[in-house]
Amino acid sequence: MPDAEEAYSPGYSEGPFDPRIERQLVALKESFTTDWAAFSARAPDPLWHYTDAEGFRGIVTNGTFRFSHTRLLNDPTEIVQGWSLVISELEAEIASQEHLSEFYTMTRDVADQVHSTYHYFIFSLSAREDSLSQWRAYGSGGSGYSLGLASGQLGRERQDGDFALVRLIYGEKDHRKIIHAAIKRTRYFFQRIIALNPSKQDQAGIVHRANVSLAHYLMRVSLLFKDSSFEDEQEWRLVVGYSPNGGAVEEQMLKTVLFRCAGGLVRPYFDFDFRYEGDEEGGRLLPLRVVRYGPTLRPTSTEFSIRFLLDRRAYIATKIKKSDVPLEA
Repeated sequence: MPDAEEAYSPGYSEGPFDPRIERQLVALKESFTTDWAAFSARAPDPLWHYTDAEGFRGIVTNGTFRFSHTRLLNDPTEIVQGWSLVISELEAEIASQEHLSEFYTMTRDVADQVHSTYHYFIFSLSAREDSLSQWRAYGSGGSGYSLGLASGQLGRERQDGDFALVRLIYGEKDHRKIIHAAIKRTRYFFQRIIALNPSKQDQAGIVHRANVSLAHYLMRVSLLFKDSSFEDEQEWRLVVGYSPNGGAVEEQMLKTVLFRCAGGLVRPYFDFDFRYEGDEEGGRLLPLRVVRYGPTLRPTSTEFSIRFLLDRRAYIATKIKKSDVPLEA
């Protein structure tokens, strides 16, 4: 993800400060980096993307995944609710931590700035290979396709953005636990810094750096929050974010965003090429291990069409499976 401290410069000194204070500020930021990385740990292999026939054809033909803007997902309340939880927890800290209320007020303000300025895009995946609910919701009512993708290659470093492969967290109780733990940790670090008696002229910069680290982490984890009613999906996401304040690369990426019309809305998206080196002729292939087709499709004609397309695109080793779900057309 972009470095929030580069994107949001407050106009006063942000250091370097006393080496002891610097160590605390760096340790706080690194702790959030470690926590964020933990959401990528132990990704199932493969991960599955459910889509319809046109989506399957487009992915294999073009070698691209379509990333949708988080504010225009199928569930329009999803991101709003996650961010509302963040703000409510910060408001609670402002009310309960009298001697740190100014700190958390600044955190809330910076968090709102991050939320309003960053544009995050996602590509959805699932740990469920052959799920009835997934077929119905995303697999064209059972006449679609589930693509098994090698998770180890999805999170590779890229030049066009800082992509993260992360698992979703279900249930408000767990959401609040994550938020509260981040706030508590920041309070702990900040109290250690105050004990070092920083000079008055450095205090504003120290406060800013601490609360930006917290605010940016809270923004990112809020993208992982989903209602417990969706837990059966076992969703994972590829996430990437850009800001017009994040430097030349991010500004240029936002200039290349594409738009399509659906559901009465003009929807921003990116088609990212995820092909890697792989075929015998030295070409580039998606990490596509398996194609499973829906339970309502005819096996003979469906397998012929899938195999013909895969072979023409050099996916010779990709396996084909039929869904085992008992669903009739």
